[in-house]
Amino acid sequence: KTAEQRRAELAVGREELAGGVVMVMETAAWLRENITPIKTPTVSSYTVKHVMQRATGRYVTNGVFIAAALVAGYTFKYEQPNVLFGMSARDLKRMN
Repeated sequence: KTAEQRRAELAVGREELAGGVVMVMETAAWLRENITPIKTPTVSSYTVKHVMQRATGRYVTNGVFIAAALVAGYTFKYEQPNVLFGMSARDLKRMN
């Protein structure tokens, strides 16, 4: 690749990363407003991601969701490939 091609690829990557940061912060804000934190991490990131998507109509990747929940300060336990989070089951049921 030429230097110019590489610069163009890096510019695209920076734009994608900036968009991802916005999505993480918006998702973290939604979580803080809607899901009460609890101490024990028992709910899968993948499960809650789908609850959030149904409630908001917005698609997020599991990675964006995990980053957002970490930013929001939820307790967590790593369970490959997902993460368990301490989130209120009552709040999650209310969203369904």
